[in-house]
Amino acid sequence: LNGGSEAVTDGRNVSVQLYQTFLEMPDDGYEVRYDDPRVGYFTDEVNDQTATGSITYRDMIHRWRLVKKDPNAALSEPVKPITWWIENTTPMEWRETIKEGVLEWNKAFEKAGFKNAMVVEIQPDTATWDAGDIRYNVLRWTSSPQPPFGGYGPSFSNPRTGELLGADIMLEYVHFTNRVFYDKLFDLGASSSEQQLEASDMPQFYCSAGHLMHENTMFGECFLEAVGASDLEMERMKKEAMKSLIMHEVGHTLGLNHNMKASQIYSIEQLQDTEFIK
Repeated sequence: LNGGSEAVTDGRNVSVQLYQTFLEMPDDGYEVRYDDPRVGYFTDEVNDQTATGSITYRDMIHRWRLVKKDPNAALSEPVKPITWWIENTTPMEWRETIKEGVLEWNKAFEKAGFKNAMVVEIQPDTATWDAGDIRYNVLRWTSSPQPPFGGYGPSFSNPRTGELLGADIMLEYVHFTNRVFYDKLFDLGASSSEQQLEASDMPQFYCSAGHLMHENTMFGECFLEAVGASDLEMERMKKEAMKSLIMHEVGHTLGLNHNMKASQIYSIEQLQDTEFIK
């Protein structure tokens, strides 16, 4: 029996391209921010072997280096913004929604004193650089046979400081089709995300938001069809789901973890109160 999967045409032989990238770690006065367990950040873990107290960890949070052009201004553009590139393989009809999802984070950065901290560009069709080039933060459009996620946002940091040096966001086409939903609904040989979680130990970077959002979107489509909603309403809901997914994954690339149990701090009634959640 030959192995392989739906990702390859012939499992007897597969060509694999391997890239090795060497990046010089910056060492120019970046200010480390140490982790506070009360706030959910991804971290570079450090264990201080010389500590004399009971707390030995000196974990450093993942964050981008943002420096104001005008340090005296309450609101200033950064010297170097966080620039994202939408891969040129991305369907035209989704590009503006993806851009809106990224730029929505500028509202949060303005609260911290930065204007236009996030910038979005389109990778030119004539670009000489590959989307896998670590010098570019790329929102990538891909199509895998059975992806575990609808979207995911890997990043990499300087292990000595926690400074984020680059990131990508993978957007799976299957998130916008019915296949994942139907596989779970009818159990067509594919285990659900809940079963996968129970069957194995997932790393801290595991995120099922895209999968669950996809189920919610499918439910919404069924509802809109049942009430005779227009095609415009159907399209609006899909774009809202896409924007929400982008905002979520960008949050991960900014170093933010899930809020875990903190989501239970407020009651369902409070979260449904439009005045309260303002």
